[in-house]
Amino acid sequence: MNLLKHTEIGDGMRECCYEYGNADWSGHILILGAVSPVWHGGDFCQFLLDFFLQEKQRVFVLDTIPFIEHGNGADQGEASIRKLARFIRDNLPKIDLISGYALGGTMALKLANHLPAIPKILCLSGPGFIDAALRGKLQALIDLLAEGDLEGCLTRLSAFVAAEGKIPGLQHRDRIAQNDVEPGCRRMLKGFRFLLTLDARQNLATYQGEILCLLGQHSQLATTANLAIAASSKHHKLVQVPDAGMRILLDNREFTVSIINDWLKNGE
Repeated sequence: MNLLKHTEIGDGMRECCYEYGNADWSGHILILGAVSPVWHGGDFCQFLLDFFLQEKQRVFVLDTIPFIEHGNGADQGEASIRKLARFIRDNLPKIDLISGYALGGTMALKLANHLPAIPKILCLSGPGFIDAALRGKLQALIDLLAEGDLEGCLTRLSAFVAAEGKIPGLQHRDRIAQNDVEPGCRRMLKGFRFLLTLDARQNLATYQGEILCLLGQHSQLATTANLAIAASSKHHKLVQVPDAGMRILLDNREFTVSIINDWLKNGE
């Protein structure tokens, strides 16, 4: 693993891009991170990362939180996506596929019309827009974070990311050291507030590449009700992962990876 970029930017945040694989591997994959209290590189997507490395794909894993610009509403969202697109164009080789999980998946969709030459987008549990049900859950998390209650937020979040009707397991709970509580609260508050502003439907309107969206069949956050892809488009594909909530790579890894593999190799 190489640290490609690690530079101080506003609000004490860091712009982090980690590179995995060999420089002579021809395929280039970008994975965008989710909202998390602490940035640990590719840890959040280890199974997906392992899959791409086994396929001898060079992988770049990027923290999305530092790209969030100040402001509110749609203007903040578009400014942040433009900033992210500039970073990708200026610092990375030609990308063959953009992938993202949760917030990262939504941002991958938002990049569609900013980086139209990228041929494939893989969205893992990323909502296409914020419907009323998702807005209510995000606001509950934001309210806890605004009070400085990171522990309460992580407990509530674990219930939300588990499959509906299931008791959250250890894989659904983020752990954080005591000295990371305050910065973790700021990170998550910034990320969830930003997610509330995003709507990728217009960004996909003119995109001619291939899109695969994967959702947990029992997801409580990213659902078929807040999809941005068009069911009528031959370039857009939705697959629901059985027995899974939001964290599809933890709840049903084998099925998820097999779908991604088939899509990449066979377009199916």
